[in-house]
Amino acid sequence: MTTLYQAFPIQGAQTRVVDILPGSEPDAIAFECRVISPDNGDSYEALSYVWGDAAATRTVSISGYRVEITETLYTAFERLRSPDSKRTLWADQVSINQTDDEEKGHQVILMRTIYKQCSECLIWFGRIPSDQGFATLDAKAALDFIHSVADTKFADLQADSRFKTFIAENDRGVRTRKAFKALIMGGNPWWSRVWTVQEAVLPSAATLHWGPFTIPLKTMELAAQEKELMLKCPDVESNRVQEEYFNLLIKFVHSVRSIRSPRKGEEPFTTLMRWRCREATDPRDKLYGFIGLFRSGTLASIPALRDISYSIAPAVLFTQVTLDLIRSCQNLRPLLFARKLRHATPELPTWAIDFASSSSTVDRNRSLRNSRRPWAASKGVGLQFEGSGDVGSLFLSGKSIDYVEKISNIYRVSTEEKPRKGKLREAMEEPYRMLEGYQTSHGSDMDADYVGGGSLRDAFWKTVKQKSTWLVVSLDVPEDSDLADMEEYIMDSTAIPTAFFRSFDMSVPNSTFFITSMGYLGLGPVDLRENDHVYIFQGGKVPFVVRPVADNNREAQNVESSKFHLIDDAYVHGIMSGEIVAKKEDLTVVELV
Repeated sequence: MTTLYQAFPIQGAQTRVVDILPGSEPDAIAFECRVISPDNGDSYEALSYVWGDAAATRTVSISGYRVEITETLYTAFERLRSPDSKRTLWADQVSINQTDDEEKGHQVILMRTIYKQCSECLIWFGRIPSDQGFATLDAKAALDFIHSVADTKFADLQADSRFKTFIAENDRGVRTRKAFKALIMGGNPWWSRVWTVQEAVLPSAATLHWGPFTIPLKTMELAAQEKELMLKCPDVESNRVQEEYFNLLIKFVHSVRSIRSPRKGEEPFTTLMRWRCREATDPRDKLYGFIGLFRSGTLASIPALRDISYSIAPAVLFTQVTLDLIRSCQNLRPLLFARKLRHATPELPTWAIDFASSSSTVDRNRSLRNSRRPWAASKGVGLQFEGSGDVGSLFLSGKSIDYVEKISNIYRVSTEEKPRKGKLREAMEEPYRMLEGYQTSHGSDMDADYVGGGSLRDAFWKTVKQKSTWLVVSLDVPEDSDLADMEEYIMDSTAIPTAFFRSFDMSVPNSTFFITSMGYLGLGPVDLRENDHVYIFQGGKVPFVVRPVADNNREAQNVESSKFHLIDDAYVHGIMSGEIVAKKEDLTVVELV
């Protein structure tokens, strides 16, 4: 039996569009299929939407062929149909044969052209929900609030009735804010999907359709760019409304502003990391869904993404792309992210980025602590590596610094939690006491010289502080008075912590303090173990922690090993600026698996 896709074959730069024939409810929706070439000037609109529940489907007739589509797409067609003229749309679910992986891969490559050449992108947010405590008119009020911010000076907003409705303490204000919450990131699934990024970024014009209402994406962007929106508090009636206002605006501004970034042109690594938390049904689409954002010259630096294949195993694809990113960046920055995303893909090497993952391996502020600091642990020594995407091995040239001899307990804090003052003090005291005991067992004390220079006492506090400096306004290193204040608070729980000490709520949680066998002090990941090794690799700005792979079913301890697992990056006081970078004859080749 001939299918729609057999009846309308495509080749080269061609794609399919559907003409929605004019009509209105309760008439059935009628479609005709056509084959076009987007580059040839054919006029069409492109649809951006979320597929929704794959089990909830409707059957439609397209050029006489029965095609199943999801309920979400059906409602979009129903709403977008014109009563008196046909409307030409490109929609992936019907324009691409979803059962043909070869065709699907080829069409994914064309998506940059498809969305750039469309006359407009129609973003379908679905019907207005009826079970979230607001009505259709409240949804309109939420959109009116966005219009008010986009076309009114902030100083005049307080007098704008649309703005006043949004911040009102009464029932109308409550319902309007509920509607706004359902519209923005966290409330509407459109913001969480991989494919919708390029669908919003690439077209020259885009309009959001939510139930019967519309708003240009440009208007939302103008509202999100209002600089004073997040800096000044409106005159609201209660602290509760003020807190709700800022929580909603943070999500709105962040999600809408982020759409602008890819338009300015970014390196592939930056783009892939920026959108890593977006979701996709097929894990490979966590990469394929973004290639439309890359210009042809930029895409050339990621050979693994030049040809789209749904036959390649996700682990192999992720490994090959990680290798390409290392080559493209010409440093080991991708390794900083390899362990920041929770590994869930089977057979993925420890050093490869698990692009399928949307969750971080850590909570709160530890994530990416070293990626934003101007460290130079390898002192500018050029990157040297060899890798195999198929075998899963990465060979790096580097110097073994030492192995971890002793580790502290960990104060774990989730993303939603705020560190408790008492627990934070205990979390500071525990490694301090551990270091004191370590020194005593070696016939020394805290005033001893530190192996990396200065006193051990100063090294301890500067180790802990250095981890959080990129998160605070001041990048100054601790002064002697600061160190004295911190020690007083550790020794006396009744002492009042200074503002300097309170900055540690950004650094102490979810970190492991450690001492190496030579006496180096450092901060590492939560899964750090004693006998883990610390290396500086060529091309790496920071040290890395690696763990020997068990050999012949025996636990690999502090022994020579040819293979290692990458654990994470680390801060090690006294070696972060290339103080002990090795001569070439001191380097060894390490195989990460």
